[in-house]
Amino acid sequence: MTLVNIAASTRFRARRPLPPTHGWPGNATDKALRAYALVGADIRVTERLAARIESASLTYVSALSCMTEAEREAVRAGTLKLVEYVTKRWRQPAIDVDELVTELGADRVLAALDRLTAPSADGPVAA
Repeated sequence: MTLVNIAASTRFRARRPLPPTHGWPGNATDKALRAYALVGADIRVTERLAARIESASLTYVSALSCMTEAEREAVRAGTLKLVEYVTKRWRQPAIDVDELVTELGADRVLAALDRLTAPSADGPVAA
């Protein structure tokens, strides 16, 4: 397989802009699925370039690449909504944090935060 990273070439972008795909059929999920298919093709393209070619969301294409094959099939079939998968994946519910603090104890959590944010001799405060 050959890795193609055309987007890195500024001359390519200046001379040959990618065709607009706003009129192509499909919603955001369809575009992301087509872009993911490009990533896995014989001539490999990067996720970023595939998303650009299909005018798809890079977040959606990245989420598809992290999914199992069964989850991707569910997205294709429409039983799993890609937007719900992405928002659930990136958003940590506050209840989970509350349960964790309750399980570990507030003193232990605060002591860990103090250790992580304490100034060190090597440099500035850890971020």
